[in-house]
Amino acid sequence: MTRAARHINLLGSSTCLLAFLDPDTGILNSANVGDSALMAYRPGTSLAYRSEEQTFAFNAPYQLDRNQRISSPLRLAQKTRTRLEEGDMVVLASDGLWDNVFNKDVMRVLEEQQTTFMQPLKS
Repeated sequence: MTRAARHINLLGSSTCLLAFLDPDTGILNSANVGDSALMAYRPGTSLAYRSEEQTFAFNAPYQLDRNQRISSPLRLAQKTRTRLEEGDMVVLASDGLWDNVFNKDVMRVLEEQQTTFMQPLKS
C-alpha cells in the first residue's frame, strides 16, 4: 500500500482492503484502511471471522490519499492473519454491502449457494 500510495498523481482518496491467501498454510493475510471489511465464513457454523471497519467518526472512514494529512497513516492499517480451513468462504466488500446487509444474511446466501461457489473454475 505504501509504495502504491507514493505514486498517486490524482486528487482524492480511497479506502483499501487487500488480502492474500497462502495456499501452503491456509493463512489469509489482510490489510485494511477504511470501512471495507472481510468476512471468513465456515459453512454449517457461526461466523468464523469478520474484520472491523476503521472510522474516526460516523460515515468518516480512514482513507488513503497522496498527502496522508487528512487521512490515517498507512501504519494504522488493520493487519490480520486468519487461518482458513478447506470449504471456508471469504467475502471482501465495501460499506455498500456491510452497511445494508446483516452478517446473518450474507452467511445465509453463502450457505444457500455453497455448492455453486465450491465448483472448480473452468479454464
